[in-house]
Amino acid sequence: MKKLIFFIGVLLLAASCNNDDDNTFDPTLQAEIDDQVIQDYLKTQPDSIQDNVIRDPSGIYYVILKEGTGEHPDVYSTVYVYYKGWLMETGELFEDHSASVAVFNLSGLIRGWQIGIPKLDKQGKGIFYIPSGLAYGPDGSGTIPPNSVLIFEIYLADFE
Repeated sequence: MKKLIFFIGVLLLAASCNNDDDNTFDPTLQAEIDDQVIQDYLKTQPDSIQDNVIRDPSGIYYVILKEGTGEHPDVYSTVYVYYKGWLMETGELFEDHSASVAVFNLSGLIRGWQIGIPKLDKQGKGIFYIPSGLAYGPDGSGTIPPNSVLIFEIYLADFE
């Protein structure tokens, strides 16, 4: 009888550990999906964007709209930025900080910003197309749905 109870317990445990394929998240597959979403989106943009877009090895695409002067910040910098953020799939503006400066420690921000902002010099401006894995990933955040590709237009006013 003890063996039967043990066997049933093992079966129940195995069944509860079985992952349903619908609930598994594959970051590699999501990165491929995001990359295609970004490429398709960029095809709809003006030639001035298409002709100047750069793909970083991380998966971020970006365009420098205005060259700044001086040095570039690093991931440990405090940055002073003006920016707007959109959901690529819907075009919905989810954040607008274009009227007043926002101050951030870059190391505390999403990985996409940590990679992207150091591509700007002081007083430089760019557009960054950030795959979900370098943003808020499969969990999303607040008004940002899971696996959202984001667009940010960022002006780097200063850094220290």
